[in-house]
This record gives sequence, C-alpha cells and structure tokens, in this order.
Amino acid sequence: MTKEELFNELKKFEITKDDFQKFVLTHFVNENGNLELNDLDFSNFDGDIYISRMKVKKNLYQREQKVKGDLVQDCQIVKHNLHQSFQRVGEDLYQSKQIVNKNLIQQSQKVYGYLDQSYQEVKLDLYQNYHEVEGDLWQDNQNVQGDLWQNHQNVQGDSHQNNSELKEKDI
Repeated sequence: MTKEELFNELKKFEITKDDFQKFVLTHFVNENGNLELNDLDFSNFDGDIYISRMKVKKNLYQREQKVKGDLVQDCQIVKHNLHQSFQRVGEDLYQSKQIVNKNLIQQSQKVYGYLDQSYQEVKLDLYQNYHEVEGDLWQDNQNVQGDLWQNHQNVQGDSHQNNSELKEKDI
C-alpha cells in the first residue's frame, strides 16, 4: 500500500485530538526526548492555521516563522521568561496582554506599521528596546515588579507610554 492509499484509508476514520496527540508523540519525539514539529510547509494551503491554547510542561520554541499574512501571538501566560525579539513585520505587530512570572523581553523589532506592546504584567524586568517603528508605538498600561527598560526606540509616528505601574523604587 502506498502512503497516498494509506492516507485515503485513514480519512474514513474519525481521529480525535487525543489520537492526533498520541500519534505526534509517538512519531515526532527526537533522541533527546523533545517534540520536533519543525520545517512544516503549509505555503500551498489556502486556509488559516490555528495553534492555540497549548499546555506545555517545559519550554515552547517558535522560531523563524515565515508568514505572508498575520502572525498573532497574544494573551500568553508564561511561568518563566518570554522572549519576543528580532521580529521583522511588514505591517502591524501586536505583543500585548502578556502575563510573565519572570522577565519579558521584547527587543529589536523592525515594524513597518505600528507596534503595540501594552497591557503587560511582569513579575521581574520588562525590556522594550531597540525598536524601529514607522507607525505609532504603544507601550502603555504596564504592570512591572522589576525594572522597566524602554530606550533606543526610533518611532516615526506617535509614542504612547502612559499608565504604567512600577515598583516603588522606580517612581
């Protein structure tokens, strides 16, 4: 039986998300015990792709995405550090509504639209540095328990940095 014939046979069965998870964990865990779903090419698929509400015991790596439409990564709850750096975005970049129990790093963004890094809740330090933004920059409503770093930002539009709550020593 060819792979194509096998895939056609499998279409007859209803596969649940639990079945899919077991299949992926059986076939895509590397020799170090890490799940690898790298280098998947969906460039010929005409629909959107949703990868949401994942629960991960250790680290989640999302690197080097090439997206012709929008890439939305918001409303993250992270026990350790959240790194959202070195993005190159042709229109607008939203990196808002994050809850991070350690450091939040949002640095070195090149954005041809506007950049929204608002409504962050960070238990340690928040780094929002080295941005180049052709539109407006929004970095307001930050709740930071550690240090807030917002410098080296080249913004052609308006800069909005209001209503941030900092620990007492920074005020």
